[in-house]
Amino acid sequence: MAAPETLVSHPTEELLRRFHPMTEIRRPLPGRTVPLNLAKATTILGFSAEFRV
Repeated sequence: MAAPETLVSHPTEELLRRFHPMTEIRRPLPGRTVPLNLAKATTILGFSAEFRV
């Protein structure tokens, strides 16, 4: 599981483009959005991160 936001102070898309330029970005990742799809964890398991940063 993951929280919906990263702990890094830089935007996720900026970091992906800089450090993983071959990674396909399939959806917008505004701000510090985690680059994982959390939909199934939320829908099936009812998961929601307890803390936000």
